[in-house]
Amino acid sequence: YLDYVVTPIYKIICANMKSNTDHVNKRNYDDFNEFFWSRECLQYRYSTGDPNERTDLEGGSGITTPLPGESQLPITVGMLNAPKTFLEKRSWLRGIMAMSRLVEWHIVTFY
Repeated sequence: YLDYVVTPIYKIICANMKSNTDHVNKRNYDDFNEFFWSRECLQYRYSTGDPNERTDLEGGSGITTPLPGESQLPITVGMLNAPKTFLEKRSWLRGIMAMSRLVEWHIVTFY
């Protein structure tokens, strides 16, 4: 499971986090989260391994594999092609709001 599912997804997210692109163009956690909750995500299989090569250890009917004649791409292909959908707008107002929360917390706690 780690080799075929978790590691490929981690590598894509890690590569996007380490890229030197501008914040506006960099895909972050929110973009990947929106992709996983979209209908487009259901068109992909979760595993990156070939479903025909792997055997089901429990002897099931292969519920996670595509049906005969149906071809599904791995989820990593979908993640690479998913567009950036979340745009965080940064301004000085965010810093002021964070500071006001901190001041309110100190007033409530120490007064």
